[in-house]
Amino acid sequence: MNAAKKIILLLWLLIAASLGNASALTPGASENRVWQKSFETLETRQAEPLQTLGGHQENGSAGYDYAVDSLLAADTGAIRWGPLNGGPLNDAVTSTFRGGSYTESVLSGETTLYRSYGGTAGELGSYWTRTPPAGPLQATMDSALNPAWGNTAQNVSTIRVPSGTTIYEGFAAPQGGLLGGGSQVYIPKVNPNWLVHP
Repeated sequence: MNAAKKIILLLWLLIAASLGNASALTPGASENRVWQKSFETLETRQAEPLQTLGGHQENGSAGYDYAVDSLLAADTGAIRWGPLNGGPLNDAVTSTFRGGSYTESVLSGETTLYRSYGGTAGELGSYWTRTPPAGPLQATMDSALNPAWGNTAQNVSTIRVPSGTTIYEGFAAPQGGLLGGGSQVYIPKVNPNWLVHP
């Protein structure tokens, strides 16, 4: 493969990664898969909604593992909210979700969530993720934790949220020059008894 094709392939992979693979998560969206060393289409198919609870799906074209969209994360009473149909959360909270879109759902089973904290950020709060943090830098990037807020993300707390709890879930919006895009779960009132102690 010549240098120009290598550069184009690298750019294509970077763009696909930065878009968060959202099209592969949207029911009815087309998904193209390509051979690793070619731009020829291997297959085109309609994306099908997944029925897994809090599962993961592998992106065959880029090899990334990402959390399943919030519509698929909880299976009872899920309602998708966005800029065109408002929702129960105030504007300040809504703006923390990518595109102002999130899903309101009631958990059908106990769910484990994680929170990176440190500095001025406490162990408990309303913002969580389904993805175990891989370290302070990754948590800061995925959750778009603006350093001006004082969260050093040096520590991780874990909670087990009981079934029947209403959550608001989507992807973290870009903030403070950080891209975000990681799993974000908002719970207005977190019960301290949900905290898992090591």
